[in-house]
Amino acid sequence: AAISGGGWALAGIGALFGGDIINGLFGRKLKDSGIEGDFGGASGFEGRQFEYYKGGLFRSDKTKYKDLDEEIRAALADTFSVMRSGAKEMAGVLGLGTQAIDGFTAHVKVSLKGLSAEEADKRLKEEFDKVAESLASTTLGTDDYTRAGETAVQTLTRLSGSLTGVNQVFENLGATLYASSLAGADMASQLVDLFGGMDGLIQTAGSYMQNYYSADEQRAAVQRQLQKAFDGLDLKLPDIDAADARAQFRDLVEAQDLRTEAGREAFAVLMGLADAFAQLTP
Repeated sequence: AAISGGGWALAGIGALFGGDIINGLFGRKLKDSGIEGDFGGASGFEGRQFEYYKGGLFRSDKTKYKDLDEEIRAALADTFSVMRSGAKEMAGVLGLGTQAIDGFTAHVKVSLKGLSAEEADKRLKEEFDKVAESLASTTLGTDDYTRAGETAVQTLTRLSGSLTGVNQVFENLGATLYASSLAGADMASQLVDLFGGMDGLIQTAGSYMQNYYSADEQRAAVQRQLQKAFDGLDLKLPDIDAADARAQFRDLVEAQDLRTEAGREAFAVLMGLADAFAQLTP
């Protein structure tokens, strides 16, 4: 009887004030939905979908969760893993440790309610930009080398790119390399600025080498670069003095398995080195 009486009372209120009032007092309304989780760790990303319902005067708020589609989870994890690998590579160039990168985590909660596919992609990119900035800041460990108006991502990219490019030029010239450090990278970056950018430095240094270095010195520099590239591919550089040197190079190119990612990458690098190798093997 008590239950029946309560139902009659609610029905009476509904008749007097309308269903919207009842829903507002006793119901819940979906206010937000999206994805939340954590980047980092061995998996790269672990998260779930959420739906947040706003309660009425007599009903509390409530959040419902469900498992994230594995395809979406994997895509988020893969994107972060690429980002983390890039940070490690730049940290290696700068002589920085990777412990902070390995231990890096970032919690995200992304609202996607009412967004189109394009809008959702843009929103996720914005979130990834925030994670990337945090990761770059963690990698650097300091803002001493960050220029005015520059993000941590831009600083990390500029320093590592400058040090790599300048030291490659120095290696060709036989000059002493800058140290693999933030200070060394900062000096390299300042040197690049004096030439109006990396392209200016490379072009000027190439002209200088052509005009002031002997043919043997230029040949030795090209051979050093080829050896370095082949070491990176874990391939043996053909003997440039051998009568069949070009045939050996061609055999290497044609031996790459283009059905595999490694084979395609090696093929692309070898094709890019073909002209330089030909210069050494008339």
